Amino acid sequence: MSQLTPEKLAEVAALLEKTSPQMAARLVTMFERVKVKGTQAIPTEALLTAVRESGLGLPARLERVPGFDRLFFEPFEHLFEVPDAEGGPLPGYLPRAGLKQVWEIIADELAPDLYARYEPVIKAAVLRGAMDNARNRVAEFRDRLVAMLDQPGEAARWSRALAVCPEGAFSRRLPALLLAEHLARPDIANTRAQPRDLPDVVVAALAETLRIIEARSADAALELVLLVMGHLHKPWQALRILAGASKGVTDRKLALTEFQTVGDRLMAMAAREKALFDAAARGGAFGSSALVRAVERFGDLVNGMLREQVLDRDGPWRKALQSLQAGAAARLEAICQRAVSTAEQGLPVDRIRLKGAGLVDRPRHKAPLRMERLDALPAHLTFLRDVRLYASAAGFAAARDQAARAVQLHLDTVRDGLIAVRADPDRGPHHGQWVQAVSIYIEALEGEDSARLFERRAAA
Repeated sequence: MSQLTPEKLAEVAALLEKTSPQMAARLVTMFERVKVKGTQAIPTEALLTAVRESGLGLPARLERVPGFDRLFFEPFEHLFEVPDAEGGPLPGYLPRAGLKQVWEIIADELAPDLYARYEPVIKAAVLRGAMDNARNRVAEFRDRLVAMLDQPGEAARWSRALAVCPEGAFSRRLPALLLAEHLARPDIANTRAQPRDLPDVVVAALAETLRIIEARSADAALELVLLVMGHLHKPWQALRILAGASKGVTDRKLALTEFQTVGDRLMAMAAREKALFDAAARGGAFGSSALVRAVERFGDLVNGMLREQVLDRDGPWRKALQSLQAGAAARLEAICQRAVSTAEQGLPVDRIRLKGAGLVDRPRHKAPLRMERLDALPAHLTFLRDVRLYASAAGFAAARDQAARAVQLHLDTVRDGLIAVRADPDRGPHHGQWVQAVSIYIEALEGEDSARLFERRAAA
């Protein structure tokens, strides 16, 4: 069974459709262990690919058995993306495709003796679960490659060997990545240890390391900043490292250097969040909690960047951010307005004259609700409720507050009207449908207690 034919792959895919996520996780662990052992009779790569492409939701805590190759690329993992990912990859990304070929060139052509020396040691450590030891040995292997690249003629030999890779961007960047990771390993470890903000002492150490690396290779200096960004809780704090490494630097100056990629990457992160706002504003279905988290991330990122001294008052990065912020605020305001219009159109209210009461507003409860108009209302109402704390940072607090008041006023009118007619024998056959639906919307906006209270008061 050294290869899987298309027919066999189809059979595997059919079996995986009936497999639970827990069983799929056990299969991944088993296949990875077999791969590390080097068993040739089982096509582990094809089987792992089949599991990944099955669409199964694997548990977050998945026992992984990484091999030598996975551990080698591990420091760069957060940079790997698929080029055709939704919204496009972030600037500075590394293409995941072609990694296998790059690894084979390193192991078979560029450093076969070194690989033969380390491979059995690392395999034994992985199989007995000594992952810290395995990672230390792999780090030594990477360090030896950096030392090799310092030898005369080695850089040109690597360039020729890796030129055959179809994904040339990664192979061209590999020497710079290895150098940056080698020189900054302690600093990156300190960065990972920080729960939120980067202390000044860590920023100063990273800035000094950046100056040292930049003196050797501008490409490696950029790779260092990209590597550090992947470990920052607040990625825009990478700008502080750039400021510390070069006194008086601004986004105007950085935009003329290789560090423009850093600004582009941060801008693209904000644009990814804005893309979610765009889709929701166009009327697409959305999860309210996911959208709220996107608003929080967007506000933190944009305002965090705008507060950094690197950004000049009229600098290109500041202007781009302000444009993104304005566009995002417009989309979020549109989502808020849609909540109001959906509630008012889906729960129509008429002004009627009642004897002894004059003009009063009453819901059109004698007509059936058209639920297809109201499908998106719970998500919109929950969004209005939960986004309150983050609306100001994203630039739409006034629109959010105005929409929340308008929706609340309309729901109060509908609620009071349904309660007022609960004992009216002429209330119509659709009163119960209205009560049931409005209870859902009250819960989305005000919470479960308010919804249950309304149900009791509106019961006939």
